[in-house]
Amino acid sequence: MKTAISLIILFVIIVLLEVYAFQAIKTITKSKVIRYSWLFVSIAVYANFAYVALTYDRTQGQTPQFQMAMGILLTVLIPKLVVLIFMFGEDIYRWILKLISAVTSGNTMPLAGRRKFISQISLGLAAIPFVSFIYGIVQGKYNYKAVSYTHLTLPTTPYV
Repeated sequence: MKTAISLIILFVIIVLLEVYAFQAIKTITKSKVIRYSWLFVSIAVYANFAYVALTYDRTQGQTPQFQMAMGILLTVLIPKLVVLIFMFGEDIYRWILKLISAVTSGNTMPLAGRRKFISQISLGLAAIPFVSFIYGIVQGKYNYKAVSYTHLTLPTTPYV
């Protein structure tokens, strides 16, 4: 029962994150192809992760399939957290302006709309972790170095 409640809470948080990040896409473009592609990719990544997590044999440890599913999930999820930070910051700013207009004048101004510039900046900055994760998954797994130490010197006097 406790696990089911935890999963429901996690699901609600993920849905809220997705809706919030989707607002940035809606602000930037009116293209339904881009909007639906964004939604399709997100749903496909979550479905893939759920399938792999529920079907892999845990006695084998983390399989390459599980690691790839987790890598793809993080590749999609972390940039959305970056978008969330910027969009939430803008929402706080918009609500402060609305509160100031309500306090200073008898006429309360409507809540300002999202600024396209902020959405573009947030998506641009979210591209940095996205590209970094893609590079790490594709190229970084082969870019490692084995370091061996031939001589280890220990201190002769104990530290007091």
